[in-house]
Amino acid sequence: MLRKQLEYSKPDTRTREDVTQIVEMLEKSTIQRPLTAKEALRLRPSGSLSKKLVVCSEDDARKIFDKGPPCFPVLVVESRTQQHISIDWFLDILETRANLDVHDFGKNIKKKGRVAERIPSSSAIDMFKSRQKMQRNGSQVYPVNFLNLNGIKDNAVPGFVANRKDFKILELSCEENGKREYRAESTDLDESTSFHLLASQGAVHLPHVDHHYVYTTIFNEEGHKLWLMWPGLGIRGLQKWRSTGQVPDGGIPVYIAPGYTLIQPPVAQGRL
Repeated sequence: MLRKQLEYSKPDTRTREDVTQIVEMLEKSTIQRPLTAKEALRLRPSGSLSKKLVVCSEDDARKIFDKGPPCFPVLVVESRTQQHISIDWFLDILETRANLDVHDFGKNIKKKGRVAERIPSSSAIDMFKSRQKMQRNGSQVYPVNFLNLNGIKDNAVPGFVANRKDFKILELSCEENGKREYRAESTDLDESTSFHLLASQGAVHLPHVDHHYVYTTIFNEEGHKLWLMWPGLGIRGLQKWRSTGQVPDGGIPVYIAPGYTLIQPPVAQGRL
């Protein structure tokens, strides 16, 4: 699908620019056989284990986390207890807002830049639904991506992670007097404890450096998500990436099916 986007997209569009970069990253990525929870629990923590992906059930994930924060990413299959919301439900909520910030991947970024455009919610949602329908009918159209969607749904915290203080550091940050520090809701992912992503088919998100070096939980409500990550990169790897701006080779692409949850240890990350 990505190569088809390169074929039909015009030069200087966000699709051409971003998809070209993502394809290059994927060509340098690593495909591996995932471990089971039993295999991972038998191994001693090491640098090589931190670069492995574990795929397991919710019950097995609890066994892993009972031993302590894992050094490796864990992909948990669909849970019977995790509640899903649909894209249509999400759009109905967004329609109550006055405006939405939108990235149109068909815009010329040389002329328009990369800053999202703020437009009336009704227009943004009509654009999303129209392009979604055209894509389902087989038409080649540019995707759209909505930004700054915080606060629509409570953070998706799986049961095996809930109430573990190791995974609530940012949320439980305190002032010197010991009181909980409340901040105005941030629109910057680097300053947020939760985020929502909503985009039509074909939208790609370039990777960003995890400045906080914390765990990230990714839950896919609906649709198909390819998540590119760099497990085991370490502090030095992150520092090098941040100082040079050069994306490391050897990322691991992880397909997150609807209802699946990915727990990613402190690492640089990307989203497609």
